[in-house]
Amino acid sequence: MNKINRSLTIGTLGIILTSILQIIITLFEAPAVLQIIFYILYTIFIILLIIGYRKIVKEKNRV
Repeated sequence: MNKINRSLTIGTLGIILTSILQIIITLFEAPAVLQIIFYILYTIFIILLIIGYRKIVKEKNRV
């Protein structure tokens, strides 16, 4: 259960922090390379969230 919580926490905080940084960088008109890096970060954090939710569903189905 601890790994599941860690995955969900990292995913959620990562998406929030990446969103804030994305807004700041957009205001300063960053180059396209930085935008691509942020989209890659979004995908990584979303994958972490999906993994965490799938593990929760598996745990609930066992009980």
